[in-house]
Amino acid sequence: MSTDVRDCFRFGLETEFLLVDASSFRPLWHTDLKFETLNAILEAIPADDFQCDSFKIEPPHRKPWPYIVEGYHLPDPQMNPIDLLPKGVEIRTPVRSSIEDCLAALNVLHGRLQHALANVGFQAVALSFHPTEVHFSGPQNKRRYDYWQWAMAAMLTYGPDINISLPNALPWRIDMKT
Repeated sequence: MSTDVRDCFRFGLETEFLLVDASSFRPLWHTDLKFETLNAILEAIPADDFQCDSFKIEPPHRKPWPYIVEGYHLPDPQMNPIDLLPKGVEIRTPVRSSIEDCLAALNVLHGRLQHALANVGFQAVALSFHPTEVHFSGPQNKRRYDYWQWAMAAMLTYGPDINISLPNALPWRIDMKT
């Protein structure tokens, strides 16, 4: 593979965190957290030095930002999200040209997040599943039944998503049939 194609890969990370009480490590969930309060904390974290305008804004969030509240969307009668029951928070790195740059951005964003959360007595913890909750039930928030069931199950899970974009010249060289 030529160097020019290798240089065209792009990387991004999304990492979800459970929030805990910093003094007791008691897990916090939608029964303890409010979207508006948590979102205000996240929007106050400095991140203007990161390119954020390409981030998708998912209501009820209001601005493209590397920090978002993760949780279960509560819809209006037309199934548009109007509120959110928090399960935790997510860091989204801006798109980077190397894995190393992506991890460096995550490191900076994570440090800022932990500092902001410490100011309100919280800490972000990396975990796969909620440590004390085993079931979540919410009102239907998706038109499709299977999406609604997935959204309820996702209230109990946390983890990373790795996004890799392929160079424009590469897809035609990949045999998707074999």
